[in-house]
Amino acid sequence: FSFYTKREVERLSVCKVTSSRQRDVMNRPLANGLYDARMGPTDNWDTCVTCGLEYGLCPGHFGHIDLPLPTYTH
Repeated sequence: FSFYTKREVERLSVCKVTSSRQRDVMNRPLANGLYDARMGPTDNWDTCVTCGLEYGLCPGHFGHIDLPLPTYTH
C-alpha cells in the first residue's frame, strides 16, 4: 500500500479543482469546478471532452484538489 506523490497526482490529473461551484446558470459543468467536464460526462447525452467516449463508456478521469496539509480518512 502506498500513496501517490504530489508529482504523480498532478501527472495523472486532467484538471485542478479550485472551485466548489458545480454548474453555471445554464446548468453546464464549470471549468475547474467539482463537475469539470474533463473528468467525464455527467449527463446521459454528453460525450467526454477528454477521451471522446459517451457517458456509459467513459471510465472517468482524475482531477485533484491541492490541500495545505496532509489529510487522512479512516
